[in-house]
Parts: sequence; structure tokens; C-alpha cells
Amino acid sequence: MIRKALLTLAVAAAGLSATVFSQTRVDALHHEATDDELLYIPSKAILKHLTAGMSNVVADLLWIETIQYTVREYHNPERKFAWLNHMINASVELDPYFTGVYQQGGMFLSAVGSDDMALDLLERGYVKNPDTWQIPYEIVKIFTLNRRDEAESPALAAQWLRIMAPHHQYPELYLNWARQIEQRNNLAGQSRAIWEDVIATAKDPFVREVAQRNLRILVADDAAKALQGLAERYASEQGHAPASLNEFVRLGWIDHIPVPEQYGEFFLDETGRVQSVVVLEDTRDRMLLGLNTQITLMSNEHGRKPVNLDELAQWMGNPVPAHPVPGRTWTYDPNSGKIS
Repeated sequence: MIRKALLTLAVAAAGLSATVFSQTRVDALHHEATDDELLYIPSKAILKHLTAGMSNVVADLLWIETIQYTVREYHNPERKFAWLNHMINASVELDPYFTGVYQQGGMFLSAVGSDDMALDLLERGYVKNPDTWQIPYEIVKIFTLNRRDEAESPALAAQWLRIMAPHHQYPELYLNWARQIEQRNNLAGQSRAIWEDVIATAKDPFVREVAQRNLRILVADDAAKALQGLAERYASEQGHAPASLNEFVRLGWIDHIPVPEQYGEFFLDETGRVQSVVVLEDTRDRMLLGLNTQITLMSNEHGRKPVNLDELAQWMGNPVPAHPVPGRTWTYDPNSGKIS
């Protein structure tokens, strides 16, 4: 039985090697890439015939050849990559559940400017492998990097971030990223509806908890913007900033200040701008994540933690940003290397 399997694999590998040899000979004979060259890549039917029941193994061999081909073309001054898409798709035809081919193949295609082919590959890969986070993440990268200037990209990036988050070890990072994209691009209305749907349908209690937190931040941010609009109206009509938010109630512009239990607290800062405690605390948490990551990077580079925040700032090449909550400052513990 083992001998038969090995013989089958040898025959399949021989067929594949012959195909690759043919491809190499064609590359040597032709100076310009043409559609006819693709005839030397085996079709799905031929591949299935050649593999003789060993499709997964031959998919591995073909994928290795695809990587080598990509490297060769990268170092070729012409960088045609004429066969790349066909070779990648041949691999996934043989093994539709080969996650690495979808992920890295999508990365290769997007890197050479073939975004449409990359998205087609990655979306098909996600259908076949819905429990992976790596494939949706490659889609996010295309919309946030290659297609960042297209109008629909922020919404699509946020959508795929929410799709991948439940499958990642740290879902809250990607759910928060989705919300930040939506906030920056004025997608709050759409985002609120989606978070409400996540709360209603998510099976994981932690994902629901993160969705509830993100929804509360969005609601608080919307309320703060509405109150800020009233503050600007007040300044325009009265000639000075309001003394408190209660001025809006007194003038009959609103019935009451938003309830803290639902929206968190709001206040006017020293410049007369409306601030939300919930939003400020979220900003603080994101800043802490970034600063503590910088401390870890510095510690890895120098083999020790920074003595104080001034040393961290010197290493970063930028001052440590101020605490976003008025009247508060960062606290640094040099023993643990953590900022709070």
C-alpha cells in the first residue's frame, strides 16, 4: 500500500515537473509574455488527472514552485508575473482548504498591483475557510493600504475587521480598530446598526461585551458632537462660551443632559469644547497600548526598561503625548515598565 502511494506521488511529481520544465523552456524562448504562455500551466482537469488522488501533496509542490517563481520574477528587471495568478489558482484548485496559499497568494497578487485578482482569491478562500482570521486580514490590508483613497474602502475594511475579530486571539483590538475607522470616516450611523447586530447575534459573550463597549463609545461620541453643535450655536448667539451644559436646557434647546448611565458624563473643557468622559477614556486606553508597546520595543533593543518617561521620549524621538483627560498625568513604574 505504501509502495503504491509512493509510486502515485512519483508519477504526479514527474508530471508536474514536466509541466514546470515546459514553463521554464517557454520563458527562455519568448521575450514577451503572452496569453499563449498560460497554456503551459496545467488546467484543472489535467492537474486532477496528474495528481491521481494525491492532490494535497501536489498542491504543496506547486505552491513551492509558485513561491520560487515569484522570487525569480521579482529579481527579473521586467517583473511580468504573467503566470502568478494562474499558478496560485491551480494550487487552490488542488487543495481548496490550503489557507496559506489564499493568504500569501493574496499578498503576492496585491503586492504586484493585481488587487482585483487578490480580492477574488481571498474572498473565495474565506468561503472555504471561514474560521481563519488571516485571510480576512489580508483583505483589510488591501482596503487600508492599496485602496485607501477609494470612497468605499473604509466601510469595507471595517466590515472585514469585524468578520475576522472573533477568530483572533485578541478580538477587541480589531473590533476597536473597526470602530475607529468608522468614526474617522463619518460612518457612525452604519456602525451603530452593525454593532447592534453583533450584540444580538454573537455567540461569544466576550465579543458581545466588546461590541457593547464600542456601541457605548459611538453613542457617547455622537452625543458629544451634538452638544458641541449647541455650544457653537450658543457662542455665536451669546458672544461667549456657555458656563455649563445646563444652559442648553435653560434655553429649551434640549430637554435634559444625556443620562450618564447610558452615555457617560459630558463636560466643557477650559476652551469651551464639549468632552465625553467615555470617549476620552477610550482615547487614553489606546494611547496606553501604544506607549507600553514602545516601552517593550525599547526594552528589547537595550535589554532594560527606561528609567523614566523622558528617556522613553528620547528613544522614541518624540515627546510623550499628554494624558487626554484634563487634569490627569501618566504614571510610570520603572520596575514593571508599565505606564498607567
